[in-house]
Amino acid sequence: MTSSSPPSIPFPGRALILLGALAGLGHFNRVAISVVGNEYLIPAAGWSEVQMGWIYSAFYLSYTICMLPCGHWIDRVGPKRALLYFALFSGWSVILMGIAGMAMAASTALLSTLIALRVAAGAVGTPLHPAAASTLVRIPDPSKRIRANGWVSASALIGVACSYPLFGGLMDRIGWSGALVASGAALMVTGLIWRSLGPVAPTRTALPRQENKLSEHPGFMELLKEPKLMLLGLSYAAFCYFQYLAFFWGNRYVSDILDIAPSTARWIASLMMAFHGIGMVLGGFLTPGGQGSRDPIRSRGRMAILSMSAAAAMGLMAVSFEEPYGVIALLALSLAWLGVSEGIFWTQAAEWGGAASGQSAAIMNTWGNMGGLIAPIAAAWIAASYGWSISIGVACFLLLGGAGAWGRILLIHGNTQKIQP
Repeated sequence: MTSSSPPSIPFPGRALILLGALAGLGHFNRVAISVVGNEYLIPAAGWSEVQMGWIYSAFYLSYTICMLPCGHWIDRVGPKRALLYFALFSGWSVILMGIAGMAMAASTALLSTLIALRVAAGAVGTPLHPAAASTLVRIPDPSKRIRANGWVSASALIGVACSYPLFGGLMDRIGWSGALVASGAALMVTGLIWRSLGPVAPTRTALPRQENKLSEHPGFMELLKEPKLMLLGLSYAAFCYFQYLAFFWGNRYVSDILDIAPSTARWIASLMMAFHGIGMVLGGFLTPGGQGSRDPIRSRGRMAILSMSAAAAMGLMAVSFEEPYGVIALLALSLAWLGVSEGIFWTQAAEWGGAASGQSAAIMNTWGNMGGLIAPIAAAWIAASYGWSISIGVACFLLLGGAGAWGRILLIHGNTQKIQP
């Protein structure tokens, strides 16, 4: 697939910091409900893991459904404005969850309300990553693009990592409802700062001029039929399944299955997510393929295969281990290895989209969201039926399948290279 990228623009460092802040607070708010579930709704209110799984997955149902139209919308309104709307409406949805918790007891009505609000949060949360990738694709150096995407994804993981100790600590002081209101308000304020200090929006590429060719601005169906982009999405679905299992059940696995004290489990879960984020940052430096590289796609693909295979191997070793802290160490290394490939996914998807980078990234993320959508419920169901070791093992084998999808991408890419004059 050949297409031109949007024009490169000066990208100030403060914009990258603000993108990281938006990603971090966005994911902090996204995962905070799992802290509420693990520390209050399941043990104190008596809700089941499957009920909480529905709350977790409700977000990803609407997030997945809305992702494709959102990608087209991002290319029309521009990524800067899309990120502003994400911050304002996502923050407000989290505030409403907190208000619902203040107004209702832990009943069926609250369960239904939280599910409905999570559906709304998923819909308004769709612009975050495609809009960020669409912004960063304008950085001219491919290696710097991977590092920048790795930084944004790592910032998201910092948000996840901080949610366990920081949101948990906030819960201890002002209750879970008040904590949700405060964290939602912080995201809205960050969005307003982004509006003022974010990068100057480039000329919109989503409204093509007449002289533009289809290859310069690929349409939705052209992108949807591109086999390499579909394989990239399937690989990312395996990535997200493993990742979201860790997001939503990692804390509970450490505290209940490994029998670690809840206060300690918070920090351990945070540390595991920190390892995942460190891997994302390192991936930008470990992956070759900068300006002047003869075949950056092949270099990135090989690194992605190594990353996902190593993560699967470490995860399978972890579930065969008996000593709790040995299990934790191996799972942390597994998440670190997995993180290495995150920036590669987003960089490659946005580059293949060219001027339709938002749409292209959204297509890949739609596939990824399918993995994230089923992970909270499927992982809990497999664990309830066969145990958490089997549940984590299934996720590891899915990662190996994701590595295989990258192998197929490289095979198609190699065949394309051979027939080109």
